[in-house]
Amino acid sequence: MAAVATLTLAGCTQPIEVAIPDALTEPGTEFALGETARVEGSAYQKEPRQLTQEVEVGVTVTSITKQDASFYDQMSNGDDFADYTPYTVIIQTNLPKESEKTYDSPQAPGVWGVLSNGEFAEYLDVDGFGSTSELCGDGAGTSTTIAAIDCQVFLAPAGETLTHVEWNGEMLGGSMGIDLGEESPYIADPLVWK
Repeated sequence: MAAVATLTLAGCTQPIEVAIPDALTEPGTEFALGETARVEGSAYQKEPRQLTQEVEVGVTVTSITKQDASFYDQMSNGDDFADYTPYTVIIQTNLPKESEKTYDSPQAPGVWGVLSNGEFAEYLDVDGFGSTSELCGDGAGTSTTIAAIDCQVFLAPAGETLTHVEWNGEMLGGSMGIDLGEESPYIADPLVWK
């Protein structure tokens, strides 16, 4: 479930160096923050210029950060979220070296936040587009021809914490990432970052 936010602040940083595996990551693999998976994603084909699905990309969750209530001060409707603790998740997406001649501008896939009770966390959906990069400041919104940094904001209700994030090949909010379909082995056995 998404909550809609209205923004008033922006920020960015530079990509980190990552090592992308040579093959697609096996379903069910668990990662520490800063470790990279290779998954089906999307990027822009250079000629002709178009967004292409099913391009292998490296995905790294670089941080999961619990924010305090002042996080909502940068939103014009921040009071609407006073009962939730916000968690920012920074995701870096890179093109493998072998794809750099054909593609650029990889698109960050959506990850799903998981609460301490095992349920999926609600997330902020900024003006219906699924991106909350402007809210995060610490790393979001930066893009180069071979790397993109994005941020998702998850909401934990009172008494719950965000324990980890998962990638399962499903789109988040219909706009982040690709949808690998119901047959995807990642649906039953997602990739996990803690």
